[in-house]
Amino acid sequence: MPLETVTEFSPEQEPTLGPRRVYVALHDRKKDEFGEFHWAIVTTTPGGMPTYYHASNTNAADPANGTWSFERRGVGDTWDFRRTRSLLVLYELGTLPRGPGFSKDFARIDTICRDTPTPSNGRNLTLKEGQRFSCQTWALDVVERLFLAGYTTMDAEGVEEFGSEAARAYREELEDAGNSNQNGRFKIVKQKYE
Repeated sequence: MPLETVTEFSPEQEPTLGPRRVYVALHDRKKDEFGEFHWAIVTTTPGGMPTYYHASNTNAADPANGTWSFERRGVGDTWDFRRTRSLLVLYELGTLPRGPGFSKDFARIDTICRDTPTPSNGRNLTLKEGQRFSCQTWALDVVERLFLAGYTTMDAEGVEEFGSEAARAYREELEDAGNSNQNGRFKIVKQKYE
């Protein structure tokens, strides 16, 4: 299934996010033992203001010796997608319905993110054989839970494949043009249904 670019942002622009959206954010982190991207979940309010959810490591320089925990950053907190330098792709997973049900749906997604297991929250963590916990395993667990709850149209396996593909392709496109995503360029992409 092909991807379509919703929009591309450069440092000169003031990017905006769509209202009531659910995204997976893929940040470039140069390939290490935990993967080549930092993965997170982003939701937006009816006004397009983001809330950022991710599994964060207390030891960013040496994640293998740090502790993973859940972190939520809302409007006015320290994460600002307009200022991040490592964001490559926001992969749009779905749109929440308008109207009075939005608050309930938003709260349910917030609960799904908070309740998804991390090594530090005491919930049962299920990993595949040989797999280590990372921001990616956490984000894909959230995606699968959102899919099962009806908030997305694609399961974790599809999001992993297409999200990684989109981030790699955009990173390569930037490198071929002599640019780096470290200067604030990123794309919003979604599935193109034909």
